[in-house]
Amino acid sequence: PDTVPNDEVNRLRMKGYVALLLHRILRHPIQTWSLLRTFSRHMALADLLALISGPFRRKAPGSRVLPARMIDAGTEEPSRLAS
Repeated sequence: PDTVPNDEVNRLRMKGYVALLLHRILRHPIQTWSLLRTFSRHMALADLLALISGPFRRKAPGSRVLPARMIDAGTEEPSRLAS
């Protein structure tokens, strides 16, 4: 995390989620449908949609919330150094 920017890591993570989801749907459509039906029995539809779409939603660039101690110290990005 010290050498690769957060935006690049998040872009690669989203690309991996898309590949994983597409692979799951295309290779195992019946099991995927069954899994989603099982989830829908125990979750509200809005929660299920949020679960599925969560990795694909874009976050606003300034929406990261830092802990108060970092804001007080004038930090703009989270510290990646081991403490």
